Amino acid sequence: MLTPIRTRHPLLLSAGLTLGLLLAITLAGTAVYLLRLPLPTPVPVAFVPIAVALAIWARRSHQWSELGYRRPRPGRYAMIAAGTIVLVLAITAWNIGSWHWDTVPGWLAFTLLVAFVEETFFRGIVLRMLLPYGWTTAWILSSVIFGLGHAINLIAGYQSAFTTLVQVCFALAWGLFAAAVYADTGSIWPVFVFHALFDAIQLAGVHQTTTPVDLTTLAMMVYAAMVIGIRGVGNSAVTSSPMRSLVVI
Repeated sequence: MLTPIRTRHPLLLSAGLTLGLLLAITLAGTAVYLLRLPLPTPVPVAFVPIAVALAIWARRSHQWSELGYRRPRPGRYAMIAAGTIVLVLAITAWNIGSWHWDTVPGWLAFTLLVAFVEETFFRGIVLRMLLPYGWTTAWILSSVIFGLGHAINLIAGYQSAFTTLVQVCFALAWGLFAAAVYADTGSIWPVFVFHALFDAIQLAGVHQTTTPVDLTTLAMMVYAAMVIGIRGVGNSAVTSSPMRSLVVI
């Protein structure tokens, strides 16, 4: 069960927080460029302070458990979730060739940071903030927000329009799958680990996965997300316990 977060305008606040996150990344990119910092991506510059702020807020407001940082319960479709995670990781690892082993520790530290910020933010906060609209609406809207957020790579000029479109679609599928698994298990840990490992494999690999491989894994996650999110979760994802306020003073 997921506990909704009480806010006056859930959708506007979710969109505003997401824009704030993207603005932080944009400002970090500007700082890296102007200061000529030797970083392959500005994300750590933006995400480290955000991660610290999230951790402090969660600790002071005692919301670690409600954010999903608790032991997973046996979900109704746990085998489908686990099978999808293992298959996606295996297919990805198989298609990147070998790894740059010397870069694995660094990339893993980076992907753990990204997984913590993105899963806590989009699943632990945004999804729960939208739950008053009902599970299906919150599930889809939070995933769409997560997917569209990745369009920043096109705006920043990091990649082509086609590559960005594939990435946005992949992020949308990821969001649907991650939210469904989170609601089914009551824990953010399975998708947190999946997120960190998947990104680390991609970044430390000698080759990037091809578009057919990306589309295959995308289809796998969409199928699993539909089964878990519609048949396995439904509106039973929302607990009847009192809603928590987002801001705790």
